[in-house]
Amino acid sequence: MDAPVENLDIVPTVLDYLGLASPELDGQSLRPWIEGRAAAAQPVFSAQTLLRSVDDGRWKLILDVETGAVRLHDLRADPLERNDVSENHPEILLRLRAALDQWMAEREEASGTPRTIEGSRAVEKRLEALGYLQ
Repeated sequence: MDAPVENLDIVPTVLDYLGLASPELDGQSLRPWIEGRAAAAQPVFSAQTLLRSVDDGRWKLILDVETGAVRLHDLRADPLERNDVSENHPEILLRLRAALDQWMAEREEASGTPRTIEGSRAVEKRLEALGYLQ
């Protein structure tokens, strides 16, 4: 499988191979992809401080929930995510933004509410005080 996956997929995958019922967990079993039975990988979503992102293996959209600014990166041409190509690929930006908006709507804690934004600011301040952020 040549696509991004999430750490939270590990437990459902192990439970699937053990034949155990999977409780309500975020993530999915990767067994279909490992065994070559799946056609395409699912997008990977992420929430970190004030940023939310979706990565489909080729393209990555990053949203700043505080400002609403978005960046689109072509991971094949720019794996270090230095160049925003959103103006050149509006159809990809719209597709990934719709997927990200749906994901955020399903997860209140990742949706960028005033409460979560304030919490993210507090975490950033603590990380800066510890020297992890500049």
